[in-house]
Amino acid sequence: MHMADPILLFTGEELRRAGAMMNPLDILAEELVARGGPGAAAYRCTLTPWTPADAGTDAGDVTETLVLCELSGTGDRSLMPAEMLRLLGAAALTALAVRELLGPGLITACVLGSGLAAEVQLATNAQHAPDISHVAVWPGGTAEAAPLDPRVLDQLELAGARLTSTASVGQALFGANLVIVTEDVGDAPAGTHLAKGALVVNAAGTELPAGFADGAQVHLVDDARLLTGVPDPQMYLDLGATAAGGHDARPVDADLGQVLTGLHRGRPHLDAIVVVELLSAGLLILPLAGRLHQLARRLGLGRPVG
Repeated sequence: MHMADPILLFTGEELRRAGAMMNPLDILAEELVARGGPGAAAYRCTLTPWTPADAGTDAGDVTETLVLCELSGTGDRSLMPAEMLRLLGAAALTALAVRELLGPGLITACVLGSGLAAEVQLATNAQHAPDISHVAVWPGGTAEAAPLDPRVLDQLELAGARLTSTASVGQALFGANLVIVTEDVGDAPAGTHLAKGALVVNAAGTELPAGFADGAQVHLVDDARLLTGVPDPQMYLDLGATAAGGHDARPVDADLGQVLTGLHRGRPHLDAIVVVELLSAGLLILPLAGRLHQLARRLGLGRPVG
């Protein structure tokens, strides 16, 4: 493919379709283990913020923020909605944490949040965590939260998961051994009750409220390199639109890469409460973008621009 060939524009829905046809967990696990060194995943690309003037192309009436993905090996190029790429990365990391850190048995899940972020989390985890039996959703502080996409509801039903909506954070948390936070939950009461053995994944890009996870025995992050606040440019793109937010004041025990390699046991016993904070929640993950580009193109998705 020559550089003069058209750039493909993928919609957010097309990225979701491509994401549903792949297993992003192994890609991200490989990257977190390799830490940018030899042996990292082969889906190398560059991601750059894009405007029509940058490439002399016209994407029509697109109003969302796009990034230009260029594969390092072939030079194939595509435009991707940044927000969908970000959400798919956070959901895949959540599912990876579930795979590695949640104890055996049925999963009673709760999602604290609404909108597209909650939908992507629900769809991704329903696909990669087949033991989910029930999901309670607290749709945030607004009573006018949009209903979930019917396709997500169908996916949960096919997975055998029952869905309920709750009026409070406490109701959503009741009995949940998987807690996924996708937005700021406000001032949770001190000593908020978490079930024994619960896994809490903070994908909101903001700090958990004080007292939310006081009973946690283990505090993990996805990638400890991000504690310095300087993302690896070969792994992440920071558009600056969604601040990753600071982690809470408790010391970090390890990151997912150390859990994957066995350097940290992750969960010391089945009843331990584990909190995983996704420091990359506001970032775009390059290897995931490269793999999504390859698969979406293979599926015949996208339209040429330029």
